[in-house]
Amino acid sequence: MEELHSIGYIHRDIKASNFAPGRGRSSTIFIFDFGLSRRFVDGSNMKLSPRKNVGWRGTVRYASLNAHKQLDLARRDNIESWFYMLLEMKIGSLPWCFLRERDQVGNSKMLIKKDRANFFSNLPQQFQEIMDIIDKIRIDDNCELSYIGTVSVTSVAIMAEHGSNNISIPE
Repeated sequence: MEELHSIGYIHRDIKASNFAPGRGRSSTIFIFDFGLSRRFVDGSNMKLSPRKNVGWRGTVRYASLNAHKQLDLARRDNIESWFYMLLEMKIGSLPWCFLRERDQVGNSKMLIKKDRANFFSNLPQQFQEIMDIIDKIRIDDNCELSYIGTVSVTSVAIMAEHGSNNISIPE
């Protein structure tokens, strides 16, 4: 995502089925399906102003709260969607996976954010830390993915160390 952001694009449909690992021992992760992607800078690399009227974009299960509010999406929204993907890998299914209505899913995500201490109580502390970081990112911020990535790798290592059935770390 960092490379995509560096060339001025946001994906707007981050989900597991849009990622694939590189071959062999490569640390490369490929991202595809750019059908909903959008440029967030103009030809002079100046940030585009947020649009006022924005329709729905993305996959409900992983969409950021901004997507649920039908706000113009930014780099932080890609990161929030990625976080829901990581969370699903850890706990097996997201609390809203059986909800059918987009508004219900958005409300469920909002409730988790409001009661995050309770929701994250059985997860490594890094999950709440990542959510806190994401929530502090403003629309114009250049997201520091390297720090979030470090926290993520730490949380994945902790999950593997504690016998999570949903995550494994390649040797």
